Amino acid sequence: MSELLPADPAALANQDALASFYNPRGLDPSHEDSDMLRRLDAVAENLDFIENPYWVNATRGFSIPAEFESSEEVSIIKYDQLAFSGVFVCYAKVVIGRIMGTEERDIEALCLTFNEPTIIPTFETIRDDDLLYVPVLSVNEIDALPEAA
Repeated sequence: MSELLPADPAALANQDALASFYNPRGLDPSHEDSDMLRRLDAVAENLDFIENPYWVNATRGFSIPAEFESSEEVSIIKYDQLAFSGVFVCYAKVVIGRIMGTEERDIEALCLTFNEPTIIPTFETIRDDDLLYVPVLSVNEIDALPEAA
């Protein structure tokens, strides 16, 4: 019996996202995380998911600078009930330090990363130096869009 190919980047990463959710690793990056991200990116490249536009409806997303020093404070913009179109560029693991009032646990998620997103219905864009990170488990709907000519 042959396995069905995943239909989209979220479907490809769903099992890894569930495993990461139930086995959080915290702020320190691990070899397992790096290996997982490399594997997902390689498979997504082979399935032609990378650098293609998608329409996404999700419960959560984060606008985070594409580059920053680990020692510097980072400004994050959180979006709830998010609908947008954007170009899928890679998978990433987003880990946010402890938030006051929560259990002794970092907030972390396996995310889809998008470049040049346009948020609907406002047609808002994110900051120029940011990428949009959407936790895999927050994706309600994702559809490939035809590429612009």
